[in-house]
Amino acid sequence: MHTADAYNKRIYVFRGGDGRDYLNDLHELDTLSMIWIKVAADGFAPPPRANHSSSLIKEHLYIFGGWDGSKRLNDLFVIDLDCRIWSQVNVQGESPVPRAGMSLCNVADKLYLFGGSGPHAQCFNDLYTFDPTPSSWTHCNSFTDVQQCPKMRAGHSMTLVGTKLYIIGGSYGQDYLKDVYELNTDPCPEWDFEPKSKCRLFDGIASLLNNADLSDVTFMVEEKPFYAHKNIVSILSEKYRAMFKAGMKESQS
Repeated sequence: MHTADAYNKRIYVFRGGDGRDYLNDLHELDTLSMIWIKVAADGFAPPPRANHSSSLIKEHLYIFGGWDGSKRLNDLFVIDLDCRIWSQVNVQGESPVPRAGMSLCNVADKLYLFGGSGPHAQCFNDLYTFDPTPSSWTHCNSFTDVQQCPKMRAGHSMTLVGTKLYIIGGSYGQDYLKDVYELNTDPCPEWDFEPKSKCRLFDGIASLLNNADLSDVTFMVEEKPFYAHKNIVSILSEKYRAMFKAGMKESQS
């Protein structure tokens, strides 16, 4: 019911419940001395809750959602672990619907949120990202193959290995899962050939004309150097393409 995150050789545990009450205290374990302390922080701390999720972006520990004993939550709080100041994030736009038991993970300084449980035992299999720069959530299901989309679930784990997130297990009601799903967070880029992009492309190619920067072949025209690029020349001339493929070498004279 609690969460734990590691920062600067310390583990930070944000309390959930103790069986009687819902809590909102933050504790720190120094892994060198193995001494626990209760973190004293200023600002506006999250209200008590359990089954929330948490993740770190640099020195900032984020707490999202959970259950406060009467309702599910979708608020977002952050503490600066260096300055020890809590604040509620002023999210721009819509947030994920209230939920508990979801997973949260830092990928390239963005928070990825998956799944969780809502009211009336409903579970989710949606994917969101939070970007702290514009302070906004984006609904971005990237499971393009419906057959490969994870089932709705809560209480699962989500772990980052390289650029891939692995979603493991969890449950939906009485259905306990043991499956594993993989999401590549760094897919191949999609080329954008809108009119503006075409103009940028053509302008970029034009700027290479007789430009010594990045040139890989030089022609002497009327005893003056003309800087060119083999790829572009090959597109324009079958003769030069054949010569380049045959290993033509430039004269050094």
